[in-house]
Amino acid sequence: MGDRVQVGVDLDAADGARVRLWVRQLGGDPVPGVEARERGLPMVPQHPGVQRAEVAAFVHSLRGVAGSRGERFDDHGSGQSWPRGSY
Repeated sequence: MGDRVQVGVDLDAADGARVRLWVRQLGGDPVPGVEARERGLPMVPQHPGVQRAEVAAFVHSLRGVAGSRGERFDDHGSGQSWPRGSY
C-alpha cells in the first residue's frame, strides 16, 4: 500500500467511522481494532470529542511527516523562505 502506515481503529468506539475516514484521508491504513491489537499495531487516539488534529498528529508522526508549517520549510527555517519543491 505504498507509504500508508497501518493503525488500529475501534469502529465501535466514539465516532469510529469518522476516525476511520480521517485515518484514510491522512495517509493511514485503518485496521479493525481486534485485528490491530492481535498484530500489535498502534491504536489511533479515540475518546469522546477526539479532534481531527489529534488524529492527524498521531498518523503524521507514524508516517514521519513534518507536523508544523515551520518544519516543512527549507533548511533556513524561515517562514518567508520558499517551501522545498515549490519552484
